[in-house]
Amino acid sequence: MALALFDFDGTITKQDSGFHFILYSVGWFKLFFYGIWLLPFFILRFCQILTDQKIKELVFSLFFKGWEIEKLQKFGDNFGINKIPLLVRKSAIERIDWHKKRGDIITVVSASSEIWLQKWCNSMEIGLIASKMEVSEGKITGKLIGKNCKREEKVSRIKEKYDISKFDEIYAYGDSIGDKEMLAIASNKFYRYFKD
Repeated sequence: MALALFDFDGTITKQDSGFHFILYSVGWFKLFFYGIWLLPFFILRFCQILTDQKIKELVFSLFFKGWEIEKLQKFGDNFGINKIPLLVRKSAIERIDWHKKRGDIITVVSASSEIWLQKWCNSMEIGLIASKMEVSEGKITGKLIGKNCKREEKVSRIKEKYDISKFDEIYAYGDSIGDKEMLAIASNKFYRYFKD
């Protein structure tokens, strides 16, 4: 029995799905306006003064705080159906199909939000481990539930969902330092494997 773990952004997709989801949800004007405002914070992140989690929560707060979860989830579902298929790599889908034919358990493990990934994963009949937006009284707070699903957190969340000792093989696919720890637990590691 084998487990296949796929990072999403930059691995399955050619571009960052979060950027495209925000654009899809709020439009170019708001994205551009807040993007300029956020620039100093991204510089602080580059200098390792702010964490990825702080940046992500700041972005989610700016764009989505106060949105009703039903409204945002509708955007997420529509994005998953109509936009994600335009971002994915053909070679990555072929590899997912290869794992399906083998009968492997396949799971996307992503720092992106399940809000816009879940519908696409459901349509592909594969599992999902992703960052989760906090909801209070039916509205988005801008915070994450727990940690950003990146680096060590990816491995922690994988081990919460699966007893990895039961798998004969573990395949892992990633494209960045955020996938380093996930790749380390795999018996078959593929870094920047998909080129199209």
